[in-house]
Amino acid sequence: ALAGWAAPGPAAGAAALVLALLAVPLLITAPRPGPVTFGRLQWVALAPVAGMVALVSAVRSAFMRRVTWANVTYTFNRDGTVKQVMHGR
Repeated sequence: ALAGWAAPGPAAGAAALVLALLAVPLLITAPRPGPVTFGRLQWVALAPVAGMVALVSAVRSAFMRRVTWANVTYTFNRDGTVKQVMHGR
């Protein structure tokens, strides 16, 4: 471990997601040669929605200890080790 280094907390992750949420529409509408297409306008309209979904998912995942993947549910301990594996649920 690095001396004097602390891992960023959940607040730093949430702040990064909010900044990304604000930056994506600006990147999509950056000046480009040629006219703005209807497809690009759809991306601009959906970018804030996608960012909010990502933010809510990230905040929610910080408090969950259960993940279901391919019909297998994993339950985790606080330290991140697998506590229980349930198939077919």
